[in-house]
Amino acid sequence: MIELIISMAILSVGLFAGIRVFPVGLGASKRAEMRSRAAFAAQRTIESMKLTPWDDLAVGETTTEVDTFSVTTRISQLTLAGLVDSTRLKAADVTVAWTQAGRTRQITFVTYLRKPSS
Repeated sequence: MIELIISMAILSVGLFAGIRVFPVGLGASKRAEMRSRAAFAAQRTIESMKLTPWDDLAVGETTTEVDTFSVTTRISQLTLAGLVDSTRLKAADVTVAWTQAGRTRQITFVTYLRKPSS
């Protein structure tokens, strides 16, 4: 009889711990999903910029809404020392922001765009 009580107590503690950990795992899974979706949104934006004609890639910052994300794109002209022709290279920062569980989260990607040879 005492063995049954002890085993029930151990099982109860294990079950209670499992129930407490479950929401943490779900939260981590949701964060990972949102981060992956944000990365896909950034990748789509970067690929779209690569397909844009060079003269249409204006230096500046734009913000658009994609699904539940705010996508901010900042294009700047590079001014690096030793760069032979800085007019043929631009930097693009793509920041994807979203709100999850009351907190604003963001992920930033940086790429360089090169003017094709004419």
